[in-house]
Amino acid sequence: MKISLLLPVYNEFLTLPLVLQRVLEAPLPDGCEKEVIVVDDGSTDGTTEVLRKYAGSAILVHHSVVNFGKGAALRIGIGSGPAPASATMRPQKNWSPKKGTTIVGSPAQLIM
Repeated sequence: MKISLLLPVYNEFLTLPLVLQRVLEAPLPDGCEKEVIVVDDGSTDGTTEVLRKYAGSAILVHHSVVNFGKGAALRIGIGSGPAPASATMRPQKNWSPKKGTTIVGSPAQLIM
């Protein structure tokens, strides 16, 4: 099962590289694969440039030219064709897969 991880970001220049590394390295249950969708919601601090380094990687990136807000960023991410199961998270440098919560339920298993 494919799981989409939606990350709406705004001015996360300093924390984003570490968060993305941790998200990409986070384990999933057997039989699951992840799709990481980052929506840059009009950042002005260099976040856009950081995300350009991930072009061609396993991370799908959408750039908005202005800040529309978290709700709009989530709708854009969901509209990007997420998998049957999806989770959203706020990028924080202290996030770790060890701090994550595993939710097991029917019909999907999610890691958040």
